[in-house]
Amino acid sequence: SFRFESPEEGSYQETAEPRIRYQSWQDPIENAFSIEIPQGWSVTGGTCRRASVDLVHVLQAISPDQKIKIQFNDQNLPVFAIPTQTLLWAGFREGSWYSPGYGVNMLVKRYLPGQYFLSEYLQQNYRQNFSGFSIVEQKERPDVVASFNRIYSQLAYTGVSFTLHAGDAAFRFSQNSDPFVGYGLAVTQVVQAAAMGGGGNWSVALLLIYLCPEKQAETVRETATHMFQSVRMNPTWVAGQQQLAANVSQIVTQTNQEISRIIDESYWTRQAVLDNVNRKFSNYILGVTDVVDPETGDTWKVEAGHNYYWRKAHTNVIVGTEVAQRPDIDFSILKEF
Repeated sequence: SFRFESPEEGSYQETAEPRIRYQSWQDPIENAFSIEIPQGWSVTGGTCRRASVDLVHVLQAISPDQKIKIQFNDQNLPVFAIPTQTLLWAGFREGSWYSPGYGVNMLVKRYLPGQYFLSEYLQQNYRQNFSGFSIVEQKERPDVVASFNRIYSQLAYTGVSFTLHAGDAAFRFSQNSDPFVGYGLAVTQVVQAAAMGGGGNWSVALLLIYLCPEKQAETVRETATHMFQSVRMNPTWVAGQQQLAANVSQIVTQTNQEISRIIDESYWTRQAVLDNVNRKFSNYILGVTDVVDPETGDTWKVEAGHNYYWRKAHTNVIVGTEVAQRPDIDFSILKEF
């Protein structure tokens, strides 16, 4: 057996993030959906109905220290009318507002595929607010489009066709000299139907953005994934909607499962995987391994080569054994990672 004294400042000991606890949050506007959010976080949003047939589910969750922000959709984004010669003849130029009726107001604007819309959105809403803002990766996401086409195919029988484009971006900036990172995903869609006479409109089907300190990217991945997997639509609310809106609402759960997958595969998550590979390689070279106390989240680097690791209660004494038998009554099992 061996013993480790309390590490000096700058040594290997780290303190893991506290275990996240969640609580249910209900849409306060129409009670259309519920979602689980971390306890202590502030949340705003709900079902925003810009007209009787024009609605969007939005959410913004912010951590107690104001450093983590998870944004889902934006209620200030309207539906856009694609410029046509007919609209131009009627006096509706790009940048003007057009109403096809039913209380719906559309902004006449050329179509922007997801990647280009996201770039414009980040430029207008984030670059000017943060110092050192820079996009480190930006690309199209045809895999996301394929998944959403599969989900939206459930609406094919309505006579409405959807053409989608998706793109994501990873960016970084600083606040009070601290490094922060962010991730954004936008899915835009063109909607056309026979009744539109060849015209159409487009909208942002999905907008997801999160910001956090660089060291907390993994925490945000875990939190956001849990949140979107927990979304549940209210069956009573769904039943009360017009048929098309009801059909769209019924596939929200599938959509949020897809969002969870996207978050898991985002740029900063891939970076975390690489960091983990580098950590394990470094451990191999040094002959050490990482262990964590599953109850407290405290972590240590210890000598590798044992099958089990134990911690003496309320101390930094770590003991390694070859069999699953605690060295003494006041030792608890640690988990290697």
